[in-house]
Amino acid sequence: MLFLWHFIKKEVIILSTTILLKGDEMQKTSKLQNIFFISNGMIHMAYQAYHFHTVISHYSDSDILSDEFISTVDQVEEYVPENLPIVLEISGCEFDENEKRCIERAIRKYYFNRLQEVKDELKNYCIRMVYFLLSLIVSSALLFMTNDQTNNLLLQYAFLPFWFFGYRIMIFLFVDLIPQIRRVLKEKQFFAMKVIFTANHPINEVPIEKRDAYIKEIEKNLSDTNTESYLNNSSSVTLRINGIEDVVRDSSIAGYEMVSDEFANCLEKIDGSISDIVLISDSVEGKEKIQRAIQNYFLFQVEQKKNRKKGSQRKIMWFFFALILSSILLMVFHNSVNVAVNELITMLFWFFGDFLIEYVLLEYREAAKDLKESQKSLDIRLSFENE
Repeated sequence: MLFLWHFIKKEVIILSTTILLKGDEMQKTSKLQNIFFISNGMIHMAYQAYHFHTVISHYSDSDILSDEFISTVDQVEEYVPENLPIVLEISGCEFDENEKRCIERAIRKYYFNRLQEVKDELKNYCIRMVYFLLSLIVSSALLFMTNDQTNNLLLQYAFLPFWFFGYRIMIFLFVDLIPQIRRVLKEKQFFAMKVIFTANHPINEVPIEKRDAYIKEIEKNLSDTNTESYLNNSSSVTLRINGIEDVVRDSSIAGYEMVSDEFANCLEKIDGSISDIVLISDSVEGKEKIQRAIQNYFLFQVEQKKNRKKGSQRKIMWFFFALILSSILLMVFHNSVNVAVNELITMLFWFFGDFLIEYVLLEYREAAKDLKESQKSLDIRLSFENE
């Protein structure tokens, strides 16, 4: 029975999310039913939109998806089977042709960026494993040359990199590789999905007469994944705000303003190559506070990355001194008759040595790379335009 329920739960997922929609003149609570099921050999997903900015962020008029839409679709994504094409139906509101093109392009662009991200992650992971394989060969040769040594500590130091690189390669091949490939396939599946619009009520199925046409369009979308048509070729982004309350958090301290959570989420979606942010508003008040809030946001991001890098440096030093101490203990108690003591010290030696290599080769380098990327945001120029 448990297996049957697990199977049914995988096939049909009905998620209900209560959200608060904020308008200019009223607040409206709506229960969106986000349903996906298999219809005529395709996955049908339904999303109910009440207006254009239910799908597109109200800070943007074109290519930035709303937090509501992203969180809704993300809840369903992990349950969607990977071997079937997807049709996303957006209903509940009648969009004009320009709005439909904007929504479809924003969805494609969002999933294109996610697809490129996971593909780059897999590529970097494979490159890292190639270097690890070469390092494993070198450490194997070193271990072979020191195999006849009577010095136990020298043997332990020779065996440590051999174990580290060999263990990581095995984890990559038998644990991480398949999930990484599945992530790429899943993002490619969502990037290529067909988006349809129904004005009033969802049709809740894929019309059999349109199935072949939808599949052809999805295949065409898949062939576009190697193009640069969805890359951001502009160095600036335009955001629309309704005033200072739309950007600055209410609880901000004077002189150290912070952006609201919603605006921070919008900034996170901006491409890293952006050098200019243009804010369009019909209000001229509070520009200095808005500018300080955005600058403080980027400074906070950089400080977080700096703290991560400093934390990695501190751990490297701590693991290094711990490895030296365990090496001394290993030499002192090498001839001890107490087997438990020898095993405990050897275990500590391997523990600290393994973490030291991991933080030097992986954690510290990733932290330094993230810091370098985040520092680019400090050069972003901010300007205001009246609507």
